[in-house]
Amino acid sequence: MAETSNDNALPAPDGADSPAPEPLVDMPTVANHIGLSVAALRKWRQQGIMPFPTYAVGRSLRFKMSEVDAYVSARSYRNAAEARYLAA
Repeated sequence: MAETSNDNALPAPDGADSPAPEPLVDMPTVANHIGLSVAALRKWRQQGIMPFPTYAVGRSLRFKMSEVDAYVSARSYRNAAEARYLAA
């Protein structure tokens, strides 16, 4: 009898093979991490220009720190001259 492979098999129900989900952090934590005020983050959100995803948990907004760090890394420059050059 030929051996069959099931590539669509579901993971074990105990979740032992899946990594733990990244914890979500609140807005003051993000603001402190990137050096902005909570008011600035709220303004970005109201204007629709938040540069990283937000997650609504109940009535509060949460963030994945890895997504915030990716935004910060993408906006990092080696020095002020490079920042001016790239902004022009």
